[in-house]
Amino acid sequence: ARVGDDYISLTVSSQCWEKAEPTLAVMDPTKSDPTSLDKWIQFIDSTGTTRVGLERRYDICQKARKYLPRNLTILKKTIETAKEFMSNQEIGKLWTDLLFHHPNQLELWLEYIQYKETNLTELNFTSVLYAYRKCLSTLFGF
Repeated sequence: ARVGDDYISLTVSSQCWEKAEPTLAVMDPTKSDPTSLDKWIQFIDSTGTTRVGLERRYDICQKARKYLPRNLTILKKTIETAKEFMSNQEIGKLWTDLLFHHPNQLELWLEYIQYKETNLTELNFTSVLYAYRKCLSTLFGF
């Protein structure tokens, strides 16, 4: 590794690695059963609440979506986590992505409408009306 103009040699003793290996296995409990919702929720909830922790939590949610793509709990965790550190524009793109990939999830649409109604920085009648219209046309063909 390089620090400034100096080079530092990083070596890990075998004793140190043997102690770290079980810790690494505990860090991702989903490896043994990647379709276990309980293990994903436990893994997601075990991350910190700092900016780095929230970004890690979001990454874990994205990984969980690959194994449990239609699971509403994972989708909600993804949105909840994103709200903690992402900009409104990024959250809007995430909602667009989720609703595009899961257009028939009524509960997801209800969450989206609630988000549109309570997002005070972007709240306006037209956007809320558009959300209701989009929901009804997608789910029921109105």
